[in-house]
Amino acid sequence: MLTKKIYHNPKRVSNCYILITISLACAWWFLDSNVIMCLSVVYFLILLFIILMQHQSRNNEKEFDLVKPEKLLIIAPHQDDCVLMAGGLALKNISIGGSVRIIYLSQNMDDEIAATRRKECIRVWGLAGLTKDCLEQKNLLPDLFEDPNTSKIEHARRYLQDYVDNYEPSMVVFPLFEGGHKQHDVTNYIASFLIKYPKRTLLYEAPIYSMYFSLLNTPHKIIKLIARFTSLNFLSYYPPVENIDNRKISVLHVSRNSIALKRKMLLEFSSQNGKSLSVNYGYEDRLVEWRPNKYRSQAFNYPKNLAFLIEIMYKKLSPSLANKIYPTDIVSHGCKKGITNLDYELGKNKVG
Repeated sequence: MLTKKIYHNPKRVSNCYILITISLACAWWFLDSNVIMCLSVVYFLILLFIILMQHQSRNNEKEFDLVKPEKLLIIAPHQDDCVLMAGGLALKNISIGGSVRIIYLSQNMDDEIAATRRKECIRVWGLAGLTKDCLEQKNLLPDLFEDPNTSKIEHARRYLQDYVDNYEPSMVVFPLFEGGHKQHDVTNYIASFLIKYPKRTLLYEAPIYSMYFSLLNTPHKIIKLIARFTSLNFLSYYPPVENIDNRKISVLHVSRNSIALKRKMLLEFSSQNGKSLSVNYGYEDRLVEWRPNKYRSQAFNYPKNLAFLIEIMYKKLSPSLANKIYPTDIVSHGCKKGITNLDYELGKNKVG
């Protein structure tokens, strides 16, 4: 069956369900079938729930604009992450006369792939007008499936602190702590707890991917679930990234040309499936204003979240069957099992 793919726009999903509901109502009118009548009622209720989730998604967002040039620093674990997190923000800042510096904290363990991705990164940011000297491509984080290595984390902290002290950024973007990828979450820990920034520095966290599900915080994901299991595989919705707590998502106001350029930049990451990145993440940057938080070892209560059941499904069933039931990027999560546990990654050393 040919599946209709809808990207980032839940209104298109509700429009499809309006057509389904009207079609069932017409069929009931002409055929006078109790079964079709029941289906009409069911799909009408589904439509109402999708509209409710759309409303919740709008409540979770606010518009964000860049009104003056900033000294922007983007702290990213991997080469593609920087464009995923804040590609539009960097483009806009450059266009109004701001400066941009980017630090990459990790490299692929395969030297040949790492070299390819470094070249791709230079080429990608060349499209935005950034030169090679604006990019710091380091290998400072513990490897993906390496045992806890606090000395590497301390080395990354020292390097970042020196860079911040010298560059004195006015705005910093780093990954959100969301339990999606160990190296992203460790980057958040370093940037959130270990680095001292100049006064009045604006700090933003960037969600990229997380298995977290919530009616209140991730309504786009709920719409994805509904479409997957009630459209008989006719619809497949690809949602934008969302936050995992009650902070609003700041959606950057940019031009269509900037979005087109961001997509083109993502497309250049051939070694990281740039075509998929461009389609799935080619929208306005979505950031969360950083706020001081107490240390916690995990981003959310994993065993009590739908994410836990989805992972179990992937473990118990064959990958192809699990992917047919609910396609997700679970294989890209950088944890041996479950979500990131900072207590483990930090050698069970907690901060206050």
